[in-house]
Amino acid sequence: MAPTCIENPEEIATPWKGKEMQPEISDKLASNEGFEMPENNAFGNSFRDYEADNGRNDIVEQHYKSSHINQTVDFVKRMRAEYRKLDKAEMGIWECCELLNEVVDDSDPDLDEPQIQHLLQSAEAIRKDYPNEDWLHLTALIHDLGKILVLPQFGELPQWAVVGDTFPVGCAFDESNVHFKYFKENPDFNNPKYNTKNGIYSEGCGLDNVLMSWGHDDYMCMVAKENGTTLPSAALFIVRYHSFYPLHKHGAYAQFMNKEDKENMKWLKIFKDYEAEGGRKDIVEQLYKLSHINQTVDFVKRMRAEYEKLDKAKMGIWECCELLNEVVDDSDPDLDEPQIQHLLQSAEAIRKDYSNEDWLHLTALIHDLGKILVLPQFGELPQWAVTGDTFPVGCAFDESNVHFKYFKENPDFNNPKYNTKNGIYSEGCGLDNILMSWGHDDYMCMVAKANGTTLPSAALFIIRYHSFYPLHTDGAYAQFMNEEDKENMKWLEVFNKYDLYSKSNVLIDVEKVKPYYESLIAKTQIAYNGTTTKMNSASVATRAKQGY
Repeated sequence: MAPTCIENPEEIATPWKGKEMQPEISDKLASNEGFEMPENNAFGNSFRDYEADNGRNDIVEQHYKSSHINQTVDFVKRMRAEYRKLDKAEMGIWECCELLNEVVDDSDPDLDEPQIQHLLQSAEAIRKDYPNEDWLHLTALIHDLGKILVLPQFGELPQWAVVGDTFPVGCAFDESNVHFKYFKENPDFNNPKYNTKNGIYSEGCGLDNVLMSWGHDDYMCMVAKENGTTLPSAALFIVRYHSFYPLHKHGAYAQFMNKEDKENMKWLKIFKDYEAEGGRKDIVEQLYKLSHINQTVDFVKRMRAEYEKLDKAKMGIWECCELLNEVVDDSDPDLDEPQIQHLLQSAEAIRKDYSNEDWLHLTALIHDLGKILVLPQFGELPQWAVTGDTFPVGCAFDESNVHFKYFKENPDFNNPKYNTKNGIYSEGCGLDNILMSWGHDDYMCMVAKANGTTLPSAALFIIRYHSFYPLHTDGAYAQFMNEEDKENMKWLEVFNKYDLYSKSNVLIDVEKVKPYYESLIAKTQIAYNGTTTKMNSASVATRAKQGY
């Protein structure tokens, strides 16, 4: 290919131009204007644990600080002008892949391996499940090649100008960007030309007309275009936007998307599911298969009737947390560590940024305690009846649910009583009146209520719905929400950033943080939203001794 990273044009200028998605795939994915981005990736390590307390995250946070301060409209324009010359080097695709062995991405707290491993893992995973979509195999192989920008022969740019989550410049920085606070030091932050929602752009203008923060994504897309590739537009969309997490996860900046962007987002969704393929995929998919087949209205009602007796055991909160050391969540491909570590990672991350909201610290500590249901003394339920994404039963299963295909084997799928959009419910009835798939979320909420907790309703909302990803990420089932639900969702959105981004294999020192949480459990009242609200943390702990 021509200059920069590819020698022969035919290597990426292949006859894929105009390739369309197969109808059955398109139909399966078409919902919510093309958005189907589950917050948790059932196929691999999609979580980027920015908030965990570990050695790499000092590097990660410094990286984002530098990026958010320096990625301005002027900087991006200079970089694009410089690198559009394509005068750095000439090499073939595979040679470039091998060169990537020298690169480790400082922005990614999940990955210390050479980047070529990530490329091949992604490509091979996609190749296995989509053997006929060879353009997608190649896209996976080349999507991160732009990271060679950190190497001397390509300019030796600092990591913050090459890797990390991307975002538009020339408009207001959305608060869904990780480490948002550092944008306040960006010269464009207070520039009236750039600090409105749309800034210098217009709604529906198309993402191709939006300046993205400079990095490997934009560079590799530029290289492919300048070298005359005939990869389909979906491939170029994947290459340029695969690190655009504010859009993937939160729908931020979606106002700029045009129709083609929304179509291409369907392919990006597929790609992101495989981008960090993990060894736990088979376990995860089997769990969702069993869950989606067996979680029926009758099953949920039986479980609720059985467990609302609270006759399994008596123990305090910290004792229950320690018991969770015996649990590993099979639904989570990101975490093989005991669950108490996830509780403490989430709670400590929230405590750092929301130091005055100690009710939220406690909520983070207890939100997953219901996972004890997998243990013998609590009934030893199968993992599919305890963990994983949750969803309503008694109405049609929404296609935004991960591994939707398995719902077709659920007895309720074709039951006319349950298979309409609202099913047995009415719009605005309130989520508290909806039967959710049985699991640790519903159980822990039930335990807290039955033991007379005075945690605020936002805390109980977080506990019951923190795994309700179809609602979080796609807005599915939102027709059932009432006003209180909508208010509480604001707190759940805060919580989710820490619940997801705090998962790490670097462990919290339990003994170091234990005194703080023990004191929190012992408290009987705290200040909440400026008023004194009885938040009987002790009642969650001591009254729980009456039964779990």
